[in-house]
Amino acid sequence: MSPDHPEVHRTDATGLQALLTLSPDAVVVADARGVVRHANERAATLFRTTVEVLVGRNIDRLLPADARAQHRADRHRFHQAPEARAMGSGRDLVALRSDGSRFPVDIALQPVRMRDELLVVAVVRDLSVQFALRERNQQLRDRADDLQEFIDLASHELRTPLTMVRGFAETLLHGRQQDPDHHRMLLERIVRNAARQEALIAGLLDLARLQRGALQLDPTLVQLDELVAEVVSLVQLPGALTVDVPGIAIYVDRLRVEQVLSNLLINASRYGAPPFGVQAQRTGEAVILCVSDAGDGVDATFERALFEAFRQESTGDRRVAQGLGLGLFLSRELMRAMGGQLHYRRDEQQRTSFDMVFPHRDAQVTSPPS
Repeated sequence: MSPDHPEVHRTDATGLQALLTLSPDAVVVADARGVVRHANERAATLFRTTVEVLVGRNIDRLLPADARAQHRADRHRFHQAPEARAMGSGRDLVALRSDGSRFPVDIALQPVRMRDELLVVAVVRDLSVQFALRERNQQLRDRADDLQEFIDLASHELRTPLTMVRGFAETLLHGRQQDPDHHRMLLERIVRNAARQEALIAGLLDLARLQRGALQLDPTLVQLDELVAEVVSLVQLPGALTVDVPGIAIYVDRLRVEQVLSNLLINASRYGAPPFGVQAQRTGEAVILCVSDAGDGVDATFERALFEAFRQESTGDRRVAQGLGLGLFLSRELMRAMGGQLHYRRDEQQRTSFDMVFPHRDAQVTSPPS
């Protein structure tokens, strides 16, 4: 390397000290061996140490252990052809503070010659704020995509029953069908579709209350066997059902437990397979109410998203699911609000099971966090 390399600037101690003092950025100056020869106070603050500790330390120690080998190779290449450049162009660089915490950085390199010795001036900028903003922007983009998908889904799901109600009502209004049995059938369909739309809107209202932390609960002492019998009588399952629920008392909001249990039974009837089962048992201070079926369950790749809002296993042209994808999300949040839990599992017999876990009767019932 020629000492007159056009990219290598000459300086003296005074000029270097001025750079260290006046620079608004953290500046570290290292020699060809990587030993820190100079550093300013901003660098000490950035790395949460002192100038005295920085000077004399190998610059590799300012990087995480898993990045030091690559840095040594980069440093060697730089000294073979020194020129002003950004370090690690195209890579996300990470530095290491004295307390062991990592943070993203941008590093600009400038070779200088002082007293016939080649030194490298490294200007280090903390990119933590920029990275946080980038991550937040990505989250907002993801939320926007989810919101658009939800709007499309909600528009379809809310419009479908309303369109059917209107069609049936117009048929009745214009007297196109004189058969009383057919009249009754149309009226029953109107009621079913109106109830479906009411349930969709109720789900959205519950979601809004949960997000605001405004969900109201009315806990009372409830006989679990009586509650299960009432819900089971209202849900039609396409196959054999076994109910084994002893007379256990739980302290819960009865209507919310009925809502969760009804949702699990409806899901089993839509996506599961007979025989169906509802069993309860006391385990320690908890009561577990299990809804099971012999269906295939959900794909393993979807299990992590099973309880997320607006998520359904089938989408697009393959969509077979009904509703807004809120049922399991609301069910889990309602169980949490009552101090309980909701779990999905496949048991030893490869049956699909949802476990409603209730605390003992003296457990405190709280509203979910906003």
